Amino acid sequence: MSNYYYNNHLITYPPGSIAPYIGGGTTTSGTNPGDPDGWVICDGQQRTVADGRFVNLAAILNTYMGVSTNTSNSITPPDLRGRFLRGCDSAATNVKATGGVSTITLDTNTLPAHGHGVWISDPGHVHAIRVYNDDNQDFTGAVNQQPPADSGPINSYWQTNSATTGITATPSNTGTATPSSFSVIPSYTTINYVMRY
Repeated sequence: MSNYYYNNHLITYPPGSIAPYIGGGTTTSGTNPGDPDGWVICDGQQRTVADGRFVNLAAILNTYMGVSTNTSNSITPPDLRGRFLRGCDSAATNVKATGGVSTITLDTNTLPAHGHGVWISDPGHVHAIRVYNDDNQDFTGAVNQQPPADSGPINSYWQTNSATTGITATPSNTGTATPSSFSVIPSYTTINYVMRY
């Protein structure tokens, strides 16, 4: 895994290169035999050897992490377990920048304000008034109208003009909720990230 040939050209990964790796380790020396030859798994665990194999990677890690503890015989790779890699851009120009979360919780500050409309149908209505009269004429609507003497009994109906109520409604209730966090991680398959030394 350290080098390979392509069109008769030797392709060499530079120290500090990171690659996804799903195979098993092949190293038989050192304190972490799970690492493949020429690489270390990025698990944040210290590696210690006696043959100086980490000389090139140590300088890169010291610069990357802002430390001076990595040496040719002892290094601590970055811990990329449970992490996604993101390329540098205008929003994240620092090579070692970290960020993001695996779960989020929505609350009133992260949801837009909204309201609920109320629809009222009031097409208007009328009232019918049944009036009993003892003459042969309908009431004219005059106040205290009296029927003529000796008039026969009849029934008469009055009907009011159509009218609407003009009812309006403005809801003012405030909803409540119990926020709970949920995952924002896309579908995935777990692997190891390894770093070239």
